[in-house]
Amino acid sequence: MKAYVLINVRSGKSRDVVQAIGKLQGVKSANACWGRPDVFVLVEAANEKALAESVLDRIQQANPDTLAGIFGNVAWGNKESLPEHALKTQGLQRPRQR
Repeated sequence: MKAYVLINVRSGKSRDVVQAIGKLQGVKSANACWGRPDVFVLVEAANEKALAESVLDRIQQANPDTLAGIFGNVAWGNKESLPEHALKTQGLQRPRQR
């Protein structure tokens, strides 16, 4: 499974983040861009669960002081693919269902 991860970083840190994330297993490409988001990352994993638990965690751990937020293409409502701990590490919570 391939997914794009869009990352906002603190001002002046895009190059550092791209360099660190580009070395991670599962990352196929990492590129800085103008505007928001600051970095586009193409990742590949065996399935959505591996993507959320493995690749996204590694991206967050690679630059804990420079990442402002990570947003991927995993559905918010899919608790198997996007577990609560993944949201909490970013200070996020799942939207309430109506």
